[in-house]
Order: sequence, then structure tokens, then C-alpha cells
Amino acid sequence: MEQKLDLGFKVNSVSQDIQKAPERRVERIENALSFGVRYLDLALGGIWSTDCLLIGAKTGAGKTELAISIAAHNALRCKKVLMLALEAEQGEVGERLLYRRLISRMKDPDDQEITYPIEGVFNFMDWSLGKFKSIESVEAKISQEVGELYKNFDVYYRGLERFGLDELKKVLLENCKNYDLIIIDHIHYLDILSDNENRELTDCISTIRNICQVNRKPVIVVGHIRKGDSRSKQLVPDLEDFHGTSNLGKIATKSVMLGACHDQSYMQTNKWPTYLRVSKCRRDGSRVRYTAIVQFDTVQNAYESKFIPGRLEKDGTEFVQIAHNDVPYWARSDR
Repeated sequence: MEQKLDLGFKVNSVSQDIQKAPERRVERIENALSFGVRYLDLALGGIWSTDCLLIGAKTGAGKTELAISIAAHNALRCKKVLMLALEAEQGEVGERLLYRRLISRMKDPDDQEITYPIEGVFNFMDWSLGKFKSIESVEAKISQEVGELYKNFDVYYRGLERFGLDELKKVLLENCKNYDLIIIDHIHYLDILSDNENRELTDCISTIRNICQVNRKPVIVVGHIRKGDSRSKQLVPDLEDFHGTSNLGKIATKSVMLGACHDQSYMQTNKWPTYLRVSKCRRDGSRVRYTAIVQFDTVQNAYESKFIPGRLEKDGTEFVQIAHNDVPYWARSDR
């Protein structure tokens, strides 16, 4: 008797799909996570349990900060988060969270325990070098506070050993049941073991997406943008611009691209205007038509809830704010 080949496909009738639609909607609502960035939550409907979500930007545009912000936002809401900090130094993620808390405490007018350092402008680099002695007496206490706040946030730092596709697959399979969200920062720090980077990165993102969908646990993947033509004036990279292979964007279910906004009309003190563009949304492709400017508050280390909706025109070199009456329903301020 001829043996049938099991390809892993599951066949449902359309009537079965329809009957289970209400159940899937309830599951989607109950398990959806938040970006902690209002524009992205409105545009993408949050982070779904089957999402393989891609974040991309040029170096220095805020990819890691956004990833940490998403992780921290969900950890504070009792969600278990695992970040594979493949680029970071040992302990860096915890230091960034502690720094955010210190800043928040300093700017709180009702907080009498910690005041703004008198040694100069408080910043992450100088704080990392121990240049602000006046806060050291309370920093240990605040460290304990941060540890308790983010007790649901775990970080994997790579050691000297190889960390390629096999290791990534093992980590995902061993941990997907224990966490509500896994973040890989970033995929281009995986060890490529063959001469074909395109194929290996494609295998990586395919594996990640398959694990997401089978186990119904979302994974966020951060990636580098390849160096393009220095003459290009594009404000935000395209989905095809990921280093190594354009298949990253093709296989992901959702994608967000960031770009630094240098338009002086949007500049504010202690804030970095940032372009946030939804470059892929499988459920509603119309969302990719829009880009928003969102202020990143460097004091609070967080994106503001307000945003300026617009479109990228002239081959992505110009941002045009949308007239109030033309703002899509999901991005309206009254929602």
C-alpha cells in the first residue's frame, strides 16, 4: 500500500472556519498585547498571539528603545516577556530600565527623595560612567523598586558560544509556553553559518513565524537596514531594505519601520520627532498608506500618545500631514 506523505497541512471546510470565527475573535481580544505606543496600537490592533512582527530602522533611529519600551509596557501589565538581547552588553537592558525610572523620579514634582543632579545635564552615557554622585545614595533603593516592577521581564544575553538558527529554534521552542511575548534584538546578530546569508535569514524568519502560529505566542524581530545610496532622501526605509534579504518583510505578519524626523517645525525641547510607518499589515493592507510623526520624550524615555498622521509622498522623501477630514477612522483622536 502506498504511504501518504504527511506535509503538516490541516484542511478545514469554509463552514468550519465560519463557525469558529467568534471563538477566534474572543481569543484574539483576550490575548492581544499592547505596543504601549498609541499610534501602533490603533494602526495594528495591538500585538496578536500569532504575530511575527518586524521592526526596522537605520542605525540610531530607536529600534532597541522601541523594543525595550514594548517589553517594559507589557511586563508592567503582568505579561511574561523574554528578550533575546543579542546585540546588548551584559546587563544593559536592566540599566536602561533603571535609568528610565531615575529620570521619571527626578521629574516628579511630588518626589522629595530624589532631585535633579547638580553636576550637569543628566544623560545615559554620563550616568553609565558614574558621573552623578548626588543620586548614588537613593539609587540602590530605586534599583530594588525597578527589579520588582519588571519581575516579569527576563533577558537572554549571548555569551561567547555560537548562536545560530539551531540555537534560536531551541530557545523559542523551550520558552514559548512560558512567556507571553518574545523579542529578538536583533536577527542580524545571529551567527550565519553558511555562505548564503539570504537563505539562512529566510530560514530564520520562516522558523520564527511557524513557531508563532503553531504555539500562538507572538515574537517581535528587530532587524538592520542595509546601507543604501547616500543620495537617497527617503524619510523611512522600505520593507525591502532589510539587510541580507527582503524575505524578512515578506514572511512577517506585521512590520513597523522607524525614521528620525529632522524637520525643524516638529522639533521640541527634550523630544525626538520620529516617523512611525506601518509597512505591512496582513489583515488590512490599507494601513500601510499612512505614516505618523510621534514625539519620543527623552526625559520619560517613552513615545507620547499624541501623533500627527500623514502620508509619505514624492517617493518617500516628503511627509505631508493629512487634513482633519481625511484622517482614517482608526486614527481619529476621539477613539
